[in-house]
Amino acid sequence: MRTKKLIKYISLLIGLYTLSISLTSQADIFDTQSSEQKIDIFGNVKTESKQKNTLPSNIQVMPLLEIEKKLKLTKGLIAIHLSTDDGSCPYCVDSNTVVNILAQRHSGEMPFWRTSPESYEKLLLSSFARENHLHMIPATLIYKDGQLQRQWIGYDSTSEMEGLFRPLATPEKISSKPLKSRLPVNIPAKGNAKLGIETIDPYELQVRVGSFKGIVAINFSSYDARCADCIDSNPQFDALAKRYEGRVTFWRSMSHPFWNTALSSSFAKQDSFNASIPMVLVFENGKVLRVYRGNNTTDDLERTLFY
Repeated sequence: MRTKKLIKYISLLIGLYTLSISLTSQADIFDTQSSEQKIDIFGNVKTESKQKNTLPSNIQVMPLLEIEKKLKLTKGLIAIHLSTDDGSCPYCVDSNTVVNILAQRHSGEMPFWRTSPESYEKLLLSSFARENHLHMIPATLIYKDGQLQRQWIGYDSTSEMEGLFRPLATPEKISSKPLKSRLPVNIPAKGNAKLGIETIDPYELQVRVGSFKGIVAINFSSYDARCADCIDSNPQFDALAKRYEGRVTFWRSMSHPFWNTALSSSFAKQDSFNASIPMVLVFENGKVLRVYRGNNTTDDLERTLFY
């Protein structure tokens, strides 16, 4: 009798143990499925792999204080990604994936440094963030010889953030025809030269350029704060316009609402030059003669555009 009861008792324990394993497995499956479903900042549902993401070989993860020290001693180009794995910052988590892709694309051009996992608040309140006027993270910054060249605040697609890595400053003389010797000396000049800078919508620019007779310099840029080159180069163009006031016609065509919106305009899609933002172009009678991409001094602009 006791043996039968003992057998029943053991069978009951085995049954309960089997049931607990089954319930645990189902719970694990449920947890796995729910964690794989993620909604990005645009409201799109996407499936994420449970496998741990591995960093590209050219990304170094280090504390922010170490980044600040090394930055002062390092020459050449460096990309710094201020971000965190903190779940309270969904922009950060998504931007990490984008920067990993960019790091792989540009592995032979520069090292990438990323802040080691710290809280959103700690990064945002750091002296590094204050010195670089960072009002939010994630932020991706490009330095050259310790000097900030470009920065991208927030998170965007890989194709949008690729703009960070366009050439920093590249003059391009499509025509070697000298210009300065043919510019009027007297101020104000007769003909098409206007005083001041006229603003032309990017989507009207191709028609205006095609019908313009004479020499015109165009600032194809933006006021979008995410384009540091644009913000820095705009005053240089204004200074050049003042220097040649009355001798050359100056137009500005500013991309809005975002720094790269105007790249979809018919002007930017012309075959005679490869459009980028910012850039300054010189046209004569509708034909492009000079292109200057990126940001530099007014003197460099003058040498490239008018000599």
